[in-house]
Amino acid sequence: GEVPTNRCAVAFVFPGQGSQRAGMLTNLIAELPEAAQACREADAAMLALGHPPFTRIVGPDAAELGVDVWKTQVAMLLADYVVYRSLDSLGLAPDVVAGHSYCEYPALVAAGAWSITDAIRCTRHRAGAIAEVPGLEGCMAATNAPPALIEESIALLGGAVYLANYNAPEQTVISGRRKDVESVMAWLKQAGHSVAKLNVPYPFHSPLMRPSVDRLASTLLDIPLRASEVPVIGTASCRPMTRPKEFVRSLLDQFVTPVNYPAVLAQLIEFHPALVVEVGPQQVLTKLNWLNHKGGGPVFMAADNPRRPGAAALLGVLAQADCLGCLHREVSTPPPQPRTPREGRILVIDATERRREKMRQSSLAPAREATQPPEDDNESRSRKETSTDEIRQQPSAPVQESPRAVLPLEQPPPDDAPAAADAD
Repeated sequence: GEVPTNRCAVAFVFPGQGSQRAGMLTNLIAELPEAAQACREADAAMLALGHPPFTRIVGPDAAELGVDVWKTQVAMLLADYVVYRSLDSLGLAPDVVAGHSYCEYPALVAAGAWSITDAIRCTRHRAGAIAEVPGLEGCMAATNAPPALIEESIALLGGAVYLANYNAPEQTVISGRRKDVESVMAWLKQAGHSVAKLNVPYPFHSPLMRPSVDRLASTLLDIPLRASEVPVIGTASCRPMTRPKEFVRSLLDQFVTPVNYPAVLAQLIEFHPALVVEVGPQQVLTKLNWLNHKGGGPVFMAADNPRRPGAAALLGVLAQADCLGCLHREVSTPPPQPRTPREGRILVIDATERRREKMRQSSLAPAREATQPPEDDNESRSRKETSTDEIRQQPSAPVQESPRAVLPLEQPPPDDAPAAADAD
């Protein structure tokens, strides 16, 4: 996990459930060959296991995102994977990784701890371990109320409600039984705080998920995990991990342990990365990074921006990485093929002479209008036709195409508060 001395360190953070959206990464896959190849890899892994491809889950079946836990989580796994493989193919690899809750799964793929196929298999078992628990129901909600006030409301109202995610100083997520969470939401709104229910179908990171831990534990024994090539910051422990036993413990603990994202980020920054990249759809973690670390240090960027669809955001990350000296290898781009010269004419316009003539005509216009009757349409057309005498024709030279260049893109500061919250 040591960073080579000839370049700056890079950290990858993988957004979790809550960042999904219908049609995510469609334009990126259409525009960037490396993303299209990564999508084919993901689809092949899904089809080999008997599951629908990524493009179907986020396309025709997108209405089930946020409702069906299996489709929601595997969609996030594959989306994060597509962005990760695109960056890696273009020369940017991580020196340390972290995933927000469930998306520790793609973080382990990026760290070399397991394959995308095994991550899909474990995700399917994870979803089954949740769905098989009788009577398990609940929801999650994000609020800007301080944790102490949330705990006060829970103590007053009672019920099965828990602090689930400490995302930022002004964003905390609660989890629990639906009716109990809704009671706390109403109390916090009455106290003047904003509260929003998240698009998450279960009470993750709460004691209510304990039965699912027991069901998943036996499955993880059959999933081949190996020592990682780079450190993984655990969602539950907030500590670096590199060994398979640590990964198994973390994947189980994240069901019932609150996420302390500021602590995860602080541990990540201990590796002194020059660049921290959000690797997946949207910009939820990038906004949280800015809120949690407002001082100097790493550059925080997201590889996806819904307001700038396509490859622009990802190429902007690569441009910034190149400027910082973070690329782990040079990527050779095939030179553009020159166009075959075509026969034709180049029209050369003497713009200076035309401006002088226009100024002369303007200066004479008042006197002309006073002494001459208005000309008819035929006369006007004739005058325009004779003005083309100023255009000279010359033989053409072969046209050569200039090489393609990627320009660095500006990184705007985030909004004052995140538009969404990652939950699981």
